[in-house]
Amino acid sequence: SIGYGITMRESTDVKKMKGRGNTSWNADKKGFNVTFQNAIQLAGLQKCKKFSLISNFQDAAMARNRILFDLSDEVGIPYSSDSRFIDLYTNGVYQGTYQICQKVDVGKNTLVDDFEEDDYLDAETGGVKSDFSFVAEIDSSPAADDFHFTVSNGNNLTMKAPELETSDKNYTAVRNYIRDSYNTMYSHIGSADVNNYIDVNSLAKVYIINELGKNWDSGASSFYLTYKPDSDGTYKYFASPVWDYDNSLG
Repeated sequence: SIGYGITMRESTDVKKMKGRGNTSWNADKKGFNVTFQNAIQLAGLQKCKKFSLISNFQDAAMARNRILFDLSDEVGIPYSSDSRFIDLYTNGVYQGTYQICQKVDVGKNTLVDDFEEDDYLDAETGGVKSDFSFVAEIDSSPAADDFHFTVSNGNNLTMKAPELETSDKNYTAVRNYIRDSYNTMYSHIGSADVNNYIDVNSLAKVYIINELGKNWDSGASSFYLTYKPDSDGTYKYFASPVWDYDNSLG
């Protein structure tokens, strides 16, 4: 069960609960992802099926993630996760206070709700579309079984959607499309036409948020990019969602 605050408690069937985090998974206080059987509205959050339970093990005040998530939302950075503080019990045993927020995921009733996990699929051929939307993370320490690869500037790019196995018939085509689009975007950073490849407005806002928050991870790890059409139908990168600020703000 998940207890919110002191007076409110909401419970529902849990489909799956698993550990989450890279560095944080080695801490005494573990983080989790939880998927409910059906989308629920929990503690005033947007109706959702998948949530992350952030341990904030590096932040005893549990303030940094919440402050910078909320600030990102206030300045209009896309897909800024709303969150609440909860008391977590598993099998009746108190696990501590956690920050619950929408998990970085795509599809209906998720944080990134304007396209689906299988957006890359051509419905007629079962192959890969010429253009498609996805969410990727610049990730300094991907897990061995993550769908990840190295891009031209030496970063590791871990795919959050779609997540494919090497055995998937479209694995290579999807990987190559994403890698090529990233490398093309990166090669235009600093050029006059950069806005054709990345949404400069969201990138500038995220840059300022990370500078204000003294986030030393910025651009190196836990840095998310969402690739999708803009209002004119041009596919480009958006610097979002923001994530992982428990070791920020000095």
